Amino acid sequence: MAQYIRSLNPEVAVECNPHGLDGRNSMWNESVDFARILPHTNYFWTEGEQTGLADNGALLSKIRTFKMARTFDNRVFIKTNDSPLKMAEALAYNREGIGLIGGMEEMDGGNYHTPLPLTQQQKDYIRFLKIILIIIAVQQILQM
Repeated sequence: MAQYIRSLNPEVAVECNPHGLDGRNSMWNESVDFARILPHTNYFWTEGEQTGLADNGALLSKIRTFKMARTFDNRVFIKTNDSPLKMAEALAYNREGIGLIGGMEEMDGGNYHTPLPLTQQQKDYIRFLKIILIIIAVQQILQM
């Protein structure tokens, strides 16, 4: 399917929703073979793993999912609007991607024309991401 999509328009990104790595055997439980799916995509969604600390103090993160995405030259779509920690994790590991900082309600029912209110903290993270992207662009220009 990815070949057909790109034959129509090579500039189109291909994405899917296989979720990420959350400690379960997703190949067995959900029949997801990341090694066969992700080489053909640019992005994929993950909605299951948590970010933070468990009650027993164990770190819960999407780091393995982000590392897998990098292995297959993908970025991960994640919902980060409810947690500054999720935004920071995405900035650190998601190849210059901050995730979905808006709520899903903006996309549901054609409500995407409604202005999205952002908190000051979300605006600060976006500003930081823009600075990172400018630095990366300047470094690439200097390497030419």
